[in-house]
Amino acid sequence: MDDLIRRSDVNFPDAQKPDINGELTDFQCGYNTALSKMKTRLSNVHAVDAVEVKHGEWIERDVFPAKGNVDMLQSAFCPNCKRYHTTPYSYYFTNYEYCPHCGARMDGGTEE
Repeated sequence: MDDLIRRSDVNFPDAQKPDINGELTDFQCGYNTALSKMKTRLSNVHAVDAVEVKHGEWIERDVFPAKGNVDMLQSAFCPNCKRYHTTPYSYYFTNYEYCPHCGARMDGGTEE
């Protein structure tokens, strides 16, 4: 849940104020327009109440010969989405902390 951002945590800078003559420069007008658009877009982003983090562990690892520039491929099965993920052997599955298909965290099934 650390990757979620609360709207209340976003601090926007102040809008540019007119100078002593009551006029805004072109830069100040552009700045205020951009600031207004950012605030509007943030207010329109869908909120997330809670995020369920799926956990798992790669199983049924298999290594097999490949064609072309890659010597060997490896394949492993995700128990959450029931799909195989195949990658060149040199990348190793220890580098894949998440399933690319369902996003499950491959940490052995432990909770944070």
